[in-house]
Amino acid sequence: AGSRDERVVATLTDIGIAVLNGGMSTFLAVLLLAGSQSYVFRVIFQQFFLTVILGLGHGLIFLPVVLSICGPPCYAAVEIKANRAVKADPVKSALPRPPSNTEIKIGAGVEPVVKEPF
Repeated sequence: AGSRDERVVATLTDIGIAVLNGGMSTFLAVLLLAGSQSYVFRVIFQQFFLTVILGLGHGLIFLPVVLSICGPPCYAAVEIKANRAVKADPVKSALPRPPSNTEIKIGAGVEPVVKEPF
């Protein structure tokens, strides 16, 4: 839960380093292509370089800022809204409920086990 800003900070704290490591390792893997004499290999290096830079920029800067401004509400707020909607809807609140003497056992079959009152 938490506000949008708190969730963005928590997410970047948890997975930001892993994303950065992935981008840096990809850059180091294609770095040797930069010194190639072949035009094709230099173009492939440029494409990989731009892909890594744009991916890191979007993943670590652009998307966190956008989600902190207009991201989804926290899950607790969604659950509160759902509970209010059920309470406000007379049809949903009037749905039949199982009797209080019904016990449901997992793996016991389709029929519920009914306790006999003493």
